[in-house]
Amino acid sequence: MKKSAVLLSAAFTLLIFAACGISNGTESKESSKQASAESTNQSSKEHAAAQSIFLATLSEDAVKNDTVDQSIRVVLTNVKAEQDPESMVDSFKNDGVILNVGEDQLASGTMLATLKKGDQVKFILTESPVMTMSIPPQIPGNSIVEVEKFNN
Repeated sequence: MKKSAVLLSAAFTLLIFAACGISNGTESKESSKQASAESTNQSSKEHAAAQSIFLATLSEDAVKNDTVDQSIRVVLTNVKAEQDPESMVDSFKNDGVILNVGEDQLASGTMLATLKKGDQVKFILTESPVMTMSIPPQIPGNSIVEVEKFNN
């Protein structure tokens, strides 16, 4: 009798612990999903804040490069920072910068034919963009988010 009472008590205790574990697991999954969504939103905001945004003037008409990728060469001067978490604008002050842009990185309404000498351009770079140490520095397409002809 004593043995069966102990076994019954042990089984009942295990059943209670299992039920509590299942309940906590469900709540944990839901809170984990919510935390993940909040983390993604926060990460997106931080990523956008980490991007660099500049305004500049085209020093010559944009042209297609003779490279395999047929990127567009955009030579810029008078670069001013709108948002510069990497403090890169000093690298562009004296000699400007050259962007090697893919056509898919041109903003809607901006085309090779519309990028002419003297035009104002807004460009957005990724977080920690790659840049050559040449004069002027060059930035490849994989470090460029978007280039847009900017109308005051």
